[in-house]
Amino acid sequence: MKKNVWLKMVFVLVLFLSILGGTVQAEGDNVLGKGIYRVGTDIPAGLTKFSIPEGMANVIIMRGMYTIVWETLDSENIYYSNQMTANLKAGDRIQVSPDVSGSTVKFESASSIDLNKMTSGLYEIGTDIPAGTYVLDVDQANNTKYGIYIEIFDERMEYVDHLELYPSDAPVEYKFAEGQKIYIVELAGTMSFTKKIIVPTSLKLSKTSLAITPNQTYKVTATVSPTNAVNKTVVWKSSNTKVATVDASGNVKGIAAGSATITATAKDNAKTVTGLPVKVAPKSVKLNKTTFSVMAGKTSTLTATVTPSDSTDKAVTWTSSNPKVATVDSKGKVTGKAKGTATITANVKNAKAVTAKVSVTLPVAATSVKINISSATLAKGKSVTLSAAVSPSSTTNKTLTWKSSNPKVAKVDSKGKVTAVAKGTAKITATTTNGKTTIATITVP
Repeated sequence: MKKNVWLKMVFVLVLFLSILGGTVQAEGDNVLGKGIYRVGTDIPAGLTKFSIPEGMANVIIMRGMYTIVWETLDSENIYYSNQMTANLKAGDRIQVSPDVSGSTVKFESASSIDLNKMTSGLYEIGTDIPAGTYVLDVDQANNTKYGIYIEIFDERMEYVDHLELYPSDAPVEYKFAEGQKIYIVELAGTMSFTKKIIVPTSLKLSKTSLAITPNQTYKVTATVSPTNAVNKTVVWKSSNTKVATVDASGNVKGIAAGSATITATAKDNAKTVTGLPVKVAPKSVKLNKTTFSVMAGKTSTLTATVTPSDSTDKAVTWTSSNPKVATVDSKGKVTGKAKGTATITANVKNAKAVTAKVSVTLPVAATSVKINISSATLAKGKSVTLSAAVSPSSTTNKTLTWKSSNPKVAKVDSKGKVTAVAKGTAKITATTTNGKTTIATITVP
């Protein structure tokens, strides 16, 4: 950098003394001579371009208690730039300090910035320059020896980062965020800010397949990656508009029974495309069983499957033709009440009702039970498994409870396994749920 530190220090003192002495008015015709000028009073606020026709001058911009711009303008445009741009705010103070008597600085309002020919100055991201990733390339037209600095500040003018660029350097890529401010220092020439176009590389849909009914509309969303892609617009298309159509927002509408493929394509990258298979069919209901039996006092649950899977109004209403024989709740659970038959019906809006026939039976009680052996001798530590037959064979509940009269001699588990423990005799009893019993005698010698 070619900043003259001592000269700058003198200008700081001059600025301080000038502020104490007040401001001066512009000389007319948008010309600034030596002095301090207030933005909003002497100079309009807004994007402003400064230039110097002859000689050199330092231009310092104060905002509050901070110096936000300190630039040397040189009409020769070799070591210093002959122009600069800044977005001025009402209340800013501008110090003009020519180093040659009679040098003046011209200013004019600028409507916009040419990103291909950026000059020295202070710019706001989001106001003067759109936020995004840029490729920066320096063109020091007259000075190929010295580099430039780009100082980056946040919205409070606090330092964030800086770049040092030389004309011989390859272009540099940098991402600027909304609200940041950048100060390009001593650019004797121009530089370009070329926005990097980040295109989509992938698309993910909210559905991998879709099954709907005619006249039904289903919204499908597309997520574009990377998230910083400049243009995330998606183009939607249907392969068969007689079956399903799709609008620009991804709303898929069923037209008639059949199959179609909805295609989502990234507008900025035709290679980024995703297909969505769509089936359109009338709504229907199917039960997991059409005939079944249940014992009085017991339950059995019916399951209703509604297709298409993405159709709306899939709530099922259950009814029984004979609640005295069998009832059904809102979840399809059927409870047997009395011997007989009943028809269970499942109703779904806009679909044909389906039915299942249930037969309710009464429980058959046990009349007797008999162990396979009446007695046995079992050495200590040995075991034997007993079995018992419940009559009649149609008995509904054949559950048995096993018990030993003397567990210290022989013990028995819930499955009828007897283990000899010590010398003596024990009676093993098997009992049905309705109290029918059978006994085996176990002797341990």
